[in-house]
Amino acid sequence: VINQEFARKMGWDDPLGKQIRFDEQLVTVIGIVGNMRHAFFSADDVRPMIFTSSSEAAYDYLTVKYDPGALVAVDAFLEDHFHTLAPYEPYERSYQSQLFDRWYDNVDSNIALMSAIGLIAIFLTCLGLYGLISYRLQIRLKEFAIRKTMGAGSRSLVRVVFREYRWILIIAIGIGVPLGTWGIHGTVLELFSVSKPFSLLPVLLAVGITLTAFVVTIAQELRGAISINPADILRDD
Repeated sequence: VINQEFARKMGWDDPLGKQIRFDEQLVTVIGIVGNMRHAFFSADDVRPMIFTSSSEAAYDYLTVKYDPGALVAVDAFLEDHFHTLAPYEPYERSYQSQLFDRWYDNVDSNIALMSAIGLIAIFLTCLGLYGLISYRLQIRLKEFAIRKTMGAGSRSLVRVVFREYRWILIIAIGIGVPLGTWGIHGTVLELFSVSKPFSLLPVLLAVGITLTAFVVTIAQELRGAISINPADILRDD
């Protein structure tokens, strides 16, 4: 028995009766089933599959279907009989309902790792932003001193600085947010065929941190620029 993906890969429109070599034997396809995901959900959506019978010696697990509310009784019954057959082996079982939970835990762990790397990148970006703005404001101290001498107030200096950087910031966010969203979403889908719904929270968090660093840096540097004595700056030059 094969799945639909296997028939598609082989180019078979009618796979029944086709023969393939499997385990050094020539076997005949007697049935076809729908596609399903492989164990642990590989990055591929579906994989070609072959279902065949095997000897009882090859069976190493048992699948049990139980009625709602009978889990405790069924589990105790299976454990008792398991220890009768294998008294020195540990009794292990897993539940189908927890399969997706375990997978999502794996997805969350990988996303947490990528988030940590992203936070480091944001931190480095904020350091670069701080250095750039600080440098630009320092070399404009003479301009600020002249403006203050001509009667410019604190609000005027703030407008001058924000007017220079606002379009750079708007363009950076306008390009970075769509590209960041597309990159994160594409990376998660490339790594995991089944994932939780995508959230914009990481992107919004990155924008918030960058804007905060931008405002704090400018506010700190402007406070120093506004408090300068124009005579000291112009006399030094």
